[in-house]
Parts: sequence; structure tokens; C-alpha cells
Amino acid sequence: MKKTLAAAAVILTLCTPAAHAAHAVRLQGAVDCGEWIRQQSSVKETVDTIYNRAWLLGFMSGYIAPGTHGDPFSSGLSTDQVYVWMDNYCRANPLSFVANGAVALIRELQAPK
Repeated sequence: MKKTLAAAAVILTLCTPAAHAAHAVRLQGAVDCGEWIRQQSSVKETVDTIYNRAWLLGFMSGYIAPGTHGDPFSSGLSTDQVYVWMDNYCRANPLSFVANGAVALIRELQAPK
């Protein structure tokens, strides 16, 4: 009985129109440095700019498990400082990606001083 119900659920799911419809998938973090600089240079802040900035801060916050190697934001680093640092990284490394820059910034902040 359970197998029959499970099979029926799978068949109904596959037969729905939504199962066959094409959907856009947004991949954050795969933004290259050229795109980052283009977005930051724009006079008007776009939804993509907001998404990518939020992704960057979330990535940096989640990259390191709390208490393992130190929180990159514990030094009082502001979000504006992160954005400016990423702008400079991307200008210097236009063929790189924002994710690579985020890791580089985290490593720089964690380096012994």
C-alpha cells in the first residue's frame, strides 16, 4: 500500500504542468570580477547589485565556522570596507570571481599581525 501511494505521488508530481515548465535558476557567487565592477560602477543600484553584495557578506559570514579561526568581521570591518576591498580586488584581478576575492579577504583578515 505504501509503495502504491509513493508511486502515485511520483506520477502525479511528474504529470503536473510545473514539472515540465522551464524555470530560471539564479546562481549567486558565480559572479566574475568584470560583472562586479560593472555593477558597482553603475549610478543606479540594481537588484543584481543588492543580491551580489548580500551574497558576499553571507559567504564571508558563513565561510568560517564560529570559533574555528576567527570571525572576519570581529575587527569591526564595515560592509562598505568589504565592498571597496572587493572593488580593488576585482580591478586588480578582472578574470577572477567574487568568491575568490572573498576567500582572499578572509585570509588577509586572519593573517597574523
